[in-house]
Amino acid sequence: MKSFVLILVFALAQFSFVQPLKNDDYILVGSGGGITGHWEFYKLHADGQVLHRANLADVYSPIGKLSRQNTATAFKQVVALKLDSLALDLPANMSYLIEYQQDNVKTKALWGSNTEAEAPQNVIDFYEKLRQTLSSKK
Repeated sequence: MKSFVLILVFALAQFSFVQPLKNDDYILVGSGGGITGHWEFYKLHADGQVLHRANLADVYSPIGKLSRQNTATAFKQVVALKLDSLALDLPANMSYLIEYQQDNVKTKALWGSNTEAEAPQNVIDFYEKLRQTLSSKK
C-alpha cells in the first residue's frame, strides 16, 4: 500500500509540471524554397490532429492523428528547445521552419542550408524527427 501511495504521489507531481495544452496550440514544421519556391508544411494540433499543406494551397488537409502521449512529448520537446532565445531567422535558398503556438504566443525558428550560422543540432534533430513522424501519417 505504501508503494502505491508513493507511485501515485510521484505521478501527480510529474503531471503538475506539464502545462495543459489548449485547442489552438500547435507545432508547425515546414521546408521549401529553391528554384521552384515549393513549400510543404505539417501541423500538429494539441489534440493530436495532423494536417498537411503543400505549396500555395490556402487550406490544410487532415492526414492523421498522433497519440496523446506522442503529442504531449512533441510539445515538451519543442518548448525545451527554447527557440525564442535563439532568435533564429536565417532563411536561405532552401529553408526550414519550426513554429509553435502555446497560450496564444507564437515562437518561430527559420534557418537555411548553406548559411553561415546554422541552427543548433538539437533543433535540426527535432525538426527531422517530427517531420518524419508527421509525414508518415500521409
